[in-house]
Amino acid sequence: MSLRLILLILTVAAGCGQERDSKMFKIIGKNNLMPVPDNFKYIPAIGEMGNKCTVSHLGDGYVLTSGHCLGGPTRGLVFDKSCTSPKFEIVWGRTDFNPKGILKSKCKRIIARQYNRRQDYGLLKIRAPYPKRKFTYKSTYNTRGLVEVISHPNGKPMRTSGRCPAYTSPESNRILYSCDTQQGSSGAPILDKNYQIIGVHNFELFDRNGGTLLHNTYIEKILP
Repeated sequence: MSLRLILLILTVAAGCGQERDSKMFKIIGKNNLMPVPDNFKYIPAIGEMGNKCTVSHLGDGYVLTSGHCLGGPTRGLVFDKSCTSPKFEIVWGRTDFNPKGILKSKCKRIIARQYNRRQDYGLLKIRAPYPKRKFTYKSTYNTRGLVEVISHPNGKPMRTSGRCPAYTSPESNRILYSCDTQQGSSGAPILDKNYQIIGVHNFELFDRNGGTLLHNTYIEKILP
């Protein structure tokens, strides 16, 4: 099934309130997940929460992940919630070369969270010290292109999917791609060819994986 047809189904179903994401991960064909190279400069900006979701640092202690990694379904945006549980603690930069990571952080507040049929993302604020590296985010994306998902699949040290084709649907604020993911990839950054974050991984549908685009989310109001 083509990406365009899948996204059309997704858009119509979401608008009717019928679409249901089945699960959050899928290997598509051959497993292409690979260890992240030791010289990858964004290693310090990718972390793993205590609940085994993946997160990314957007700078100044702001952290991006999936909304479902922070709690149950919401009708809309949920603001300013506490996050003192150990499941929200983050280990940054955990790779095969450094399996214990390079920094640990505690969550200060859940700034905003949404988890429903239209959007699934969350923004945290962590306590200092912050990771030394950060991603920039991009709120616009071409309808076609190559993306990459970097995560902690099945609790493993950091893995990259490699680049894969993607297709977006601005109407549903979703993006679909053929990059591999596994359990633990929820919340992972979806990166364009310049390693800017364009979205967050959070679902699987038919023969593709997918996520929420940052376009038209509350993140645009928080971050410059």
